[in-house]
Order: sequence, then structure tokens, then C-alpha cells
Amino acid sequence: MFYDPRGPEKTPGTPACQHTKCILVDGVTAFITSANFTESAHERNIELGVLFRDNPRVAKLIRSKFESLIQNGFLKPLPAR
Repeated sequence: MFYDPRGPEKTPGTPACQHTKCILVDGVTAFITSANFTESAHERNIELGVLFRDNPRVAKLIRSKFESLIQNGFLKPLPAR
């Protein structure tokens, strides 16, 4: 799991916001959603998600985008608890 350490309080001129949630299951399955992984998102909010099954092209494009963000320092590993 990774996160973007930039935020409005640290960089008010250029805040970062990534609202879309994405899960890469393997090399062929990806899930993209607006839903947070919280009880309220699943029980009370109106959210939308798309599941891509058996689609290596989409999974590869998503993985490449996130690998680029990690390589360029925009995303950092979430610290272990």
C-alpha cells in the first residue's frame, strides 16, 4: 500500500488529491472505485466502481502508472503498524 504525502496543509499552492481507489489483484484483474473502504462508504454513500477481469492490458497500464508515481517519489509506502 502506498500514499501521497503531499497535502493541502503542506503544499497549499499545489495540493495533491487522489480520490480514486484502485486495487490490482494480479496481472489481469483490477478494481477502480470512488468508494472509500469504510462502513459509511459501503452502507450509506452512493459510489461507483469498475471491475476489470481477465484484462492484462488494463492491469498493466494501471500498474505502470503507479510504478511511475512511486519511482518519481510521488507515492510513499504506507508505514507498517
